[in-house]
Amino acid sequence: MDTVRNLRKASAILSFAVAVIALGAIIATHVTFGLDARRTIFLIPVDLCLIIVSVYRLVQTISTSSTDRIRSPAAFWILQMVFEL
Repeated sequence: MDTVRNLRKASAILSFAVAVIALGAIIATHVTFGLDARRTIFLIPVDLCLIIVSVYRLVQTISTSSTDRIRSPAAFWILQMVFEL
C-alpha cells in the first residue's frame, strides 16, 4: 500500500511540474520566436487550468485527514470538474 501512495504522490508532483514547465515553454516560445499574441493568449489560460487541477490533485494527495476542506464535494466540483468541462 505504501508503494501505491508513493506512486500517487509522484504522479501528482509530476503532473504539476509538467504543467508549470509547459507554461514556461509557452512564454519562452512566444518571446523567442515572436509569435502572434492571440495564440499565446489562447494557450496560457488552458495551461493555467491544468495548473489549478494539478495543484488541487497534489494537495488532495498529500492531505492526510478525511475531514479536510479539499476533500469536500464542492472543492472537487469547483477545482477539478469546472476546468474539465
